[in-house]
Amino acid sequence: MAAVVALVAMLAGGGATAQAAALDLIGLQRLEQDLREQGKELERATDRLLSENSAASTTLQADEAGLGAEDISVPELRDARFELDSLRSRITTISNRLRQRENGLRRLEEDIQAQQDTVRARAENSLSRVLAEVRLRQLETVREVQQSLVELLDRMRAALVERRALTAERVAMLQARADLTTIEASLDGEDDPRVALIRDVIGTLVRESVRSSNEASQLAGAGGDLARRRLLELQADEALLRAGVRQADIELLGIERRLALVDSLVNDRAVPTRLLVQAERRVTDFAARLDERKDVIESEEQTLVAQKQSLAGRVSGNPQVIDTALRRIGDLQTVLELQAKTVLGLRERVSALDQALKQTLARAQASGLFDRVRLPDDATALHRLGGSLAALPARIGQRWQGIYETLSDRLGATDTRTRALFGALAALALLLVALLRSHLKRFLRRTGSDSLTTIPASALRSTLPWLLPAVLIGAGAVFLGLEREVRNELLVILLTFPAAVFVLRMTWLTFVEGAPEHRVRARRRFYGRLRLAVWAVALVVIAVVLTRYVALSPLAVSLIDRLAFLTFVLIAFPLLQSRSLVMSLYGEQLARSSASTNVLSWASLLVPLTLAACGIIGLSGYVNLAWAVATHIGWLSVVGSALLVVIAILRGTFHAHESRYRMANPLDSEFWLANFYRPLYRLTIVGLYVLAGYVLLELYGWDRNTPWVSAVLNVIGMRLFSLGNADFTLASLVTAVVLIWLAFWVGGWSRQVTYNVAFSRIRDAGIRASLSVFTQYVVVVLGLLIALQVIGLDLTALAVFAGALGVGIGFGLQNITNNFLSGVLLLAERPLRVSDIVTVGDHMGEVTRIGIRSLTVKTYDQQEVIIPNSEVISESFINWTRSDDISRELLMIGISYDNEPDDAIAIISEIVNGYEPVLQTPKPLVTLFEFADSAVIIRLHYFVNMRGSVGKLAVRSEVLRRIWQRFAEQGITIPYPQQDVHLNIARNESLGRLLQAPAGGTAGPQQDSPMAAG
Repeated sequence: MAAVVALVAMLAGGGATAQAAALDLIGLQRLEQDLREQGKELERATDRLLSENSAASTTLQADEAGLGAEDISVPELRDARFELDSLRSRITTISNRLRQRENGLRRLEEDIQAQQDTVRARAENSLSRVLAEVRLRQLETVREVQQSLVELLDRMRAALVERRALTAERVAMLQARADLTTIEASLDGEDDPRVALIRDVIGTLVRESVRSSNEASQLAGAGGDLARRRLLELQADEALLRAGVRQADIELLGIERRLALVDSLVNDRAVPTRLLVQAERRVTDFAARLDERKDVIESEEQTLVAQKQSLAGRVSGNPQVIDTALRRIGDLQTVLELQAKTVLGLRERVSALDQALKQTLARAQASGLFDRVRLPDDATALHRLGGSLAALPARIGQRWQGIYETLSDRLGATDTRTRALFGALAALALLLVALLRSHLKRFLRRTGSDSLTTIPASALRSTLPWLLPAVLIGAGAVFLGLEREVRNELLVILLTFPAAVFVLRMTWLTFVEGAPEHRVRARRRFYGRLRLAVWAVALVVIAVVLTRYVALSPLAVSLIDRLAFLTFVLIAFPLLQSRSLVMSLYGEQLARSSASTNVLSWASLLVPLTLAACGIIGLSGYVNLAWAVATHIGWLSVVGSALLVVIAILRGTFHAHESRYRMANPLDSEFWLANFYRPLYRLTIVGLYVLAGYVLLELYGWDRNTPWVSAVLNVIGMRLFSLGNADFTLASLVTAVVLIWLAFWVGGWSRQVTYNVAFSRIRDAGIRASLSVFTQYVVVVLGLLIALQVIGLDLTALAVFAGALGVGIGFGLQNITNNFLSGVLLLAERPLRVSDIVTVGDHMGEVTRIGIRSLTVKTYDQQEVIIPNSEVISESFINWTRSDDISRELLMIGISYDNEPDDAIAIISEIVNGYEPVLQTPKPLVTLFEFADSAVIIRLHYFVNMRGSVGKLAVRSEVLRRIWQRFAEQGITIPYPQQDVHLNIARNESLGRLLQAPAGGTAGPQQDSPMAAG
């Protein structure tokens, strides 16, 4: 119709405007036809795609039930992944086309609205109005076709999205069920002409070995030529060895093929993480096999060298035969050298591949954490999901029936001796459990009510019987050689129940048993909730483990994961009550420490918040991330709890042994405890923390190829500066600081131990101190050298460094070095020792310590004076006890000229001879010394023991006191100086009148006044 109207308009000659309108109508009609053709094509493509989707859904449902690992290959994985990527690209293209059509439809609506306005503006029955009305109807027709096309595009996009979901589900199923062992088995079936050729050579060599061996046997039986027989035996051995080498070539070819397969998996997005993990283990196995083959080649080369030496030393026999044998051995050596080069090349390839695999695996695991899994929203997928869940019990039963049959077959294949050995080991395990329970019982009796120790020990004792089946069955699985996945499945299921029992027992002992009456009801209610939560978690763990190793569809696995995470969320909220209970239990003990209170408060919320976070993340679709967080936090909780339990038991045992040791050895117990027992305890604690960290790293699978570990290693391994050929990094500096600190600590410890233990038989305390200090010096120097060697500093370059250091010492470190060397001289020459009584400068006292830089003198004022060693060496000092502890005391005593000196000498002699602290050997000596101005001086010297029960000053004081007392009794006076005072009263009238006053009596102009002299 539009074309006819356009033709009439053109024939009517309505002008250029009418002709343009007519051409526009023709263009709209052509657009309508094109859109209808596109719609038909889209409808056919959509119907075809829906039919393919139905077939793919049926195939997927059949594959879920019957697809095995042997049916999956790497090319099939790649094709499925390529199809998934293609579908994503097609969906993007269709979405862009749909967006364009929708935009075109909006523009068409605007054109229709504008055309309606144009029609209303035209005059009635005019040609322009007719053309406008015809164009309006044509636009409306195009709009209907365009709308139909948009609906078809949207339908096709929905079909593509459904196909993408089916393909993604198939890719996930293929990746979940793919197995590297079955893929490698397909390689073994491939024909390799090299293998066939090598096998023919092996057959020929074996026949040659048998023939030579038979000929040698015939010569031996007939008493033939001994040299000929030895050569034949040598040829038989050589042929058999050559056959073994060729057999190793076949093994190397197999390793090479498998390495090529593993190499193809690296950086292939279609390869799942499971295959990468298996490939990493396989590469590790290849490395071990290649190393073993390398050792075998070296052994065979040594054997060939010995055979050549044996043949070369023969003087009898056929020279031609001997030359032939030597030539064959030389050829075999060449073959071994070539094989050794092949092994070396494969080993280098394995190392590089192992590094690449670890990096690829780390990236895949990191990127896979944020893959979002969506639940199905269409009826077909829900139907498949229901069928998969309905078949779940039967599949679990089939798997465990297979495990049981495998165990029965393996157990039946073992001999009686092996069974008896396993039975003996099981009985030994029972005995160990019984002994451990008995030891824990005695330990609980000894420790009393120490909750930090008794609670974990009691919980462990209650858990041991439930732990025994897991240990026995796990050991049996390892003993019978079950697969790794089966062993892990058994261990997780069997350990879940003991773990739940341990947690519940710990909770009961901590919160409920012994609780105050007003808190018992609340704590029992919390314990009931916790018990439900713990058993719910245990059931979820068992369900997840059971379904992980059963052939299920990815949708079913995703649904089970969501149910598990929903359980996490539901049990997290009741556990939030644990915070108030923990704070009520331990808050009073930590009330003085706000930091400890905050840590305890947040730690009590760790478990419920972690469960809630994992549940919410998993329900959001990030299943891998949620399981990763839950697994890491779970292992951290398990290892941390085990660590705390072991430390608590160890601490209780240590305190108990320490108390008993103090009671048994009250005198020297502190030394042994401080220098041996406590350091050993701390070292054990550090070792337990290191072991726990290592276990966590192994459980997490973290190594230097893990992204965050690699980043940290790069930071601490960054070069900060260089010294000679050594590059110093943050790690090397921290290592150096730790080693230096350890060297000084071990040096101080060795000084104490050698003084009190190693050199305890040396009676001279000074020698013991010197030897112990020398030991400390040696340990410190060795520690410093080891630290320098460990951080990479070339010790041969220390000569130059020492020269530069000498210059620095000459300017800036002179005093320090002088004191250090002086300390060495003091220890070597020993002019003074620890406990000597010395006078250094103005300080007199006992030497208490001789150190690297200084010595310490404790004065009689109880002051500790630190004296640099250089002052002792460079200046004079007095050592009062260098050779003995005897010291002479000298006293000068004056008597009046009116007294008899012999009487005074006799009295003094009697006093010093009768006073016990005064030594009689050497004898005291009392002599008349001199006639002074106002007294007769008697000289007394005697000797005292400076380390005696009475001190030197106390002896002097007592001797003087007794002399004073006896002199007073005998009338002997001790004079003192007299002084005359002359007063000139002629010049001082007031003083004269005062002296002449009657109240004071008369006084002469001159008077003697005694003055005391000190």
